[in-house]
Amino acid sequence: MQWDRLAFGVKESVYQAWFPLARCWLGFLDAALTIHPLRRTFHARPFDAGHVLDGRLITAMTGRWSVEGCLIVTSVAVEAPVTALPHGGAVTAVPRTSTICRL
Repeated sequence: MQWDRLAFGVKESVYQAWFPLARCWLGFLDAALTIHPLRRTFHARPFDAGHVLDGRLITAMTGRWSVEGCLIVTSVAVEAPVTALPHGGAVTAVPRTSTICRL
């Protein structure tokens, strides 16, 4: 396993999910990262105080990773706010970000 490439893919997925919410840069030294090899998950906690999304404070992001052949795939999903529809219903979109790195 090439841990440096996994760390890069995780950072990219977290950044791509973080930036639209926070509208600020998130570099390699701006977050604590924990990788769980057996569960193939990761947890990223930006050192920033967090940002509010739909009334909720976002202080961390959790994602998944996988290795298949010569590819590493990382993914983060952030629950989007519920949007009211004109006919009285509601819809929730879940923006997802994924990064694929070649080994």
